[in-house]
Amino acid sequence: GALEDKVNLLRDEYYKILSDLSVDEKVITDKMPLNFRWIGFILKAIPEAKIVHLRRDPRAVCWSIYKHYFTYDGNGYAYDQSDLVEYYKLYDDLMSFWHDLFPGKIHEVLYEELTENQEAETKRLLEYCELEWDEKCLNFHKSKRVVKTASLDQVKKQMYTGSSEAWRKYEKYLQPILDGLHKYELIDENVNNITMINKKAANFDTSTRDDLNFQIGYLVSEKKGKKIASILKSETNPVVGCLEYLFLDVRSGSAIR
Repeated sequence: GALEDKVNLLRDEYYKILSDLSVDEKVITDKMPLNFRWIGFILKAIPEAKIVHLRRDPRAVCWSIYKHYFTYDGNGYAYDQSDLVEYYKLYDDLMSFWHDLFPGKIHEVLYEELTENQEAETKRLLEYCELEWDEKCLNFHKSKRVVKTASLDQVKKQMYTGSSEAWRKYEKYLQPILDGLHKYELIDENVNNITMINKKAANFDTSTRDDLNFQIGYLVSEKKGKKIASILKSETNPVVGCLEYLFLDVRSGSAIR
């Protein structure tokens, strides 16, 4: 049908972009931070894709975002602490939604556990990705590759613990963030201050409807979903134009009334 054609178009367009990179590697990591918004599309269009979700103490995440200046206009939420918490809540809700919709398809990695048990967690990750173990995985900081992201300093260092506590030095200035995370129960003081990974989105029940039309229709038709839908906007990424086209088509369907 028409929807299936659009899913196939998304797959074809994405693979064309990858082929234009002219690289020899058979495995490519797309680590765009905003990919969490498109997981349903990704798994429908590229079912063999491996989805890795890295979680971290929400306070460390919000602080890391808040302290950076982003050149891209779409990150305006990052400069207001209350907006930042609202965005984080939307992200958390959306990830719960994807987990419910695609059980077993998303591999969770806890940042704090990775820094404590790098080898064990890395081997778990490689097993999920169906990749063989390589000692170089423990020595990523020795790579000579050029890094152009905001993490360029960190990736040139060995993995270390304690960075998730750096926000504490500025705690008295971060009350809107801390109060907001507590309000939404995004902090569990009894589990090493890590977000409750197995928390389910209370208002999503997709156990009997797994077609793409219903997934996105449900997402934007519920009260919580309308807020989530507000962050699904077209970006400069060439693939997202196709996603936006898909999204607009589904939004006008019978699932939305």
